[in-house]
Amino acid sequence: MTKPQRTLLFFCLFGAFIGIVPILILYSQGYRMDIHTLSVTHTGALFVKTAPPRADIFVDGEPAKRTDLLFGSAFIGNIFPGNHLVEIFKDGYQPWKKILPVTAKNVTEAKQVILFKDKISFQAVADNIERAWFSPDEKYALLKKKEPNKTWKATLVHLETRAEEFLFSQQNSKEDLLDITWASNSKRMLAKTSQGEALRYSVWGISKEDACFAAPCGKDALPKETGAVAFSPLSADTLLYTSFLGETQSLFETEYLPRESLENLSAPFKINRLANNVEAFTMQGDAVIWIDTEGKLWERNLAQTEEGRALPFSSIPLLKEEQKTLYAIQDAVLLMQKDTVSARSPLFPDMTFRASSLSPSPDGSSAIAATQHELLLVYLKKQEGQTPRKAGEITPLLKTNTLVKNIAWITPWHILFSAGSAVQIVETDARGAANVAKLTESPSPILYWKNSLSAFYLLSNESLTLSESLLP
Repeated sequence: MTKPQRTLLFFCLFGAFIGIVPILILYSQGYRMDIHTLSVTHTGALFVKTAPPRADIFVDGEPAKRTDLLFGSAFIGNIFPGNHLVEIFKDGYQPWKKILPVTAKNVTEAKQVILFKDKISFQAVADNIERAWFSPDEKYALLKKKEPNKTWKATLVHLETRAEEFLFSQQNSKEDLLDITWASNSKRMLAKTSQGEALRYSVWGISKEDACFAAPCGKDALPKETGAVAFSPLSADTLLYTSFLGETQSLFETEYLPRESLENLSAPFKINRLANNVEAFTMQGDAVIWIDTEGKLWERNLAQTEEGRALPFSSIPLLKEEQKTLYAIQDAVLLMQKDTVSARSPLFPDMTFRASSLSPSPDGSSAIAATQHELLLVYLKKQEGQTPRKAGEITPLLKTNTLVKNIAWITPWHILFSAGSAVQIVETDARGAANVAKLTESPSPILYWKNSLSAFYLLSNESLTLSESLLP
């Protein structure tokens, strides 16, 4: 090779080096040529984590990666900025799909992806069931069972052994069992029954050693004009209730077990008035929180002797002659009247929204509000992350054509509910429309979620069944 040829080759290689090195540097820094815009663009990435693992990820219809076996995660780089259809598939499971935004130099995350099976199996628990009430420790259930003579009986079932024990039954044609409230220790329950238009309350124990097992306690401890009733958070031997004194309701607590002492025979039950002019009350920890007739919120610690203190919130306008339900969710207090919820918190201004039911998240940072055909996500605290939310913000989550019922949080990011006859799960990530998994169809379903089993009890057609575990 002659010297001129060597010189020419050197400059050609040097020129190629000069041209290629910037391209390699740009490539290593995530820049790519976008053939659609004919421009050099900095790319972004996706990080996906699925349960179960080994799921196939497609981006814009093209296979991209499979999540790993150990962590169920996958990193997909070099994605041009913009909205991309992300789909996840696994044999035997319902697909997951969402349009996710990818931005330059950033990683878009989808870390709470749960794939639910195509078909969910159920096992039979009991038949001829009209209602069921499960204990807080998820070990027992009180079943209202239909008898052949068209009456009912109440039985206690141990959910682990399925052993069933008779407690009480219908005494006359007008008596009906309306509701059961369990004590927080799961050792007693408060039965609300009706005798025509009159309401009666009685307490039943779940063990033969309990004084309230063979015969109910508290039948004579509450006045006839009793409003709301609940167990005290301090002791299952004490009830809190509202009752009218004159024109307004007062809040009382009473030790409903008869006092064996011979003193004060004319007053066998110890009664303490906690507050006057009470519209509704709820409990939070050792405290009782109530709203008075002027819409002002109050709190009293039952473990202390101090009087109630006014909460530093503005008053809530009250609707006359409407049922009122009060919720205390961490720092927020919410009042439901008819189909309207009014919320007060130090973290956001006064908030009002439409809802017929409300279910707080496990950590109390948000709540799901349901109207007849819509689910709303209400943020009670500031949310960080890729979709930051302000405290007091409300995000539409899902609209349905049928009535929404039976709302339960199964994880901090997934909601179990029914819409008509369909039992479904919706995720709380509303980016690109929330994913919905349909689990089963059943006439007029009533659902009871059980965290200890990661499964739900389904009551339909007077049959109580238990689903298989839903969470990997």
